[in-house]
Amino acid sequence: MREEVTNRLIIWQTVLRNARTYLSLAEHLETVHIEHWTTVELYQGCDSRINVGLVAQQGLHESALVGFRQVFTTGNAGPGFADNHAPDIQQIRARMEQHVMSQLHLTKEDFRRLLGQFRDQRNERIAHYDGKTADYRQPHEFVRAMKLPGCSLLPADIKLLGNVISSMLQFLDRELLERFSAAAISDSSRPCCDTVKPRATGAQKQQQNAPTCGPT
Repeated sequence: MREEVTNRLIIWQTVLRNARTYLSLAEHLETVHIEHWTTVELYQGCDSRINVGLVAQQGLHESALVGFRQVFTTGNAGPGFADNHAPDIQQIRARMEQHVMSQLHLTKEDFRRLLGQFRDQRNERIAHYDGKTADYRQPHEFVRAMKLPGCSLLPADIKLLGNVISSMLQFLDRELLERFSAAAISDSSRPCCDTVKPRATGAQKQQQNAPTCGPT
């Protein structure tokens, strides 16, 4: 078992668990219908009036998307960690994707389109802002229209993102359990120590050192 591969899978498991938690909390906020408004200070002399529930949901959705994309984006190798696109990692990612498609009844084309949608949200609207996709318009000298930064997924897409993450977690939990079990079996099959000959007692030493008498 390569420890570097296992450690990379643990990172995936961690970020996906966090992402699933964020989505569950955002869903909870929607269920309880938080309508609390408050004023936050942006800087001295400048305040903003916000809806606590909506702002929290927006941040949780964005955090979940960024965490989810860690499984697919770049991730350099380091001491104890495999590169996020090393051959072994790519093979495991392919098996995980196949598990998701099978469990959620998605075709390969639909799954790729879904991953592309999540990637574009992260790359063009959340972690970065791509001016080419801003759909910028200026109908009047003092009027500007554009897509604002932030998550703009529909509720159905958010639900599907949660289902994908849950399926990926199920695969990773099983994969890591098998790896740890295999490592435990391998360790238990190794000899724990070398065979040590018992030390001779004093009487045995005297007997070993005694002169041997034969017939003359």
